[in-house]
Amino acid sequence: MKAQHLRWCSLVLGLILLVSLLGCSVSVTPTPSPSATPLSATFEAPPSSSDTPLQDTSIPSPHPEIPTQTPLPTRPFKALTPTSVPTLTASEEQELVLNLLQDNGGCQLPCWWGFTPGETTWQTAQEFFAALGKSPAAYHDPRGTVNYTVRLQVPQQISQSGDVAQHYIVRDDIIEMIWVVVGYSQSYALPQLLATYGQPKGIWLRTFSAVADTDGGELPFFLLLYYQQQRFLARYVGFTYEQDGQIPMCPQQASGALWLWSSGREMTLEDIAHVGVGGFPIDEVPDYRLLEEATNWSIEQFYQTFVQPDNQTCLETPADLW
Repeated sequence: MKAQHLRWCSLVLGLILLVSLLGCSVSVTPTPSPSATPLSATFEAPPSSSDTPLQDTSIPSPHPEIPTQTPLPTRPFKALTPTSVPTLTASEEQELVLNLLQDNGGCQLPCWWGFTPGETTWQTAQEFFAALGKSPAAYHDPRGTVNYTVRLQVPQQISQSGDVAQHYIVRDDIIEMIWVVVGYSQSYALPQLLATYGQPKGIWLRTFSAVADTDGGELPFFLLLYYQQQRFLARYVGFTYEQDGQIPMCPQQASGALWLWSSGREMTLEDIAHVGVGGFPIDEVPDYRLLEEATNWSIEQFYQTFVQPDNQTCLETPADLW
């Protein structure tokens, strides 16, 4: 009896031990190692379609993306080469304009920065100005032309206002005439202009005998140089004072402007004034006098004198003539 009781106790203890062991195996789960982490839990498989680049867009690139830069349009002249930005800063614009005032884009008047009246389309010029971030103002003239005006920044030693104006007269998308302000640019100062283009066909002067007492009696004067064969007119504006019945005019450092026109046109002062740009109204044409009439100078004498870069001579005209 005692032996049978011991066998039952042993059986019960064995069952208890077995249940304990099984319970531990269910409740305790080993912590998985990092190598056991599935790859798909971190990265997505690339799409299999051949139309989709094999790149995992969920992973940022270690290198920042470089934005695509739009080059400037191709220019029809050597001075303008494409740059990496479509709009220039103020200093970059000034530098570009100064370079173009210096070499005129590699061409001679009446070509202006590569734009030749009678040949160049307005679209070509418009693309250039658009590359500078400029939107020329347009005016539709009743005479059938479209007139465009654009202003460009320059240092104050060229223009006290800090900018210069350009005006394009366009018919059927062809530039017919250009009016530009060159200010005090040394490339278009009187001695340099004479040295480059020679003796002009005609010279006119205009001034005044008296003005209001404002500005201390300062008198403006105008000098026109007409180059018929080269198809341009240059105007210089300066200031002077009446001295002992004479009005001296020293145009060496006067501010300049140019009118440029296409071939096949015999432009007179009246024709240029009729265009109505550049502050040259038609009713002021009779106020201009030929050089020989206003002074005792000839055109040849004027040329030989003022072509000298260090010349300090001034013209004189009688005050009572004006």
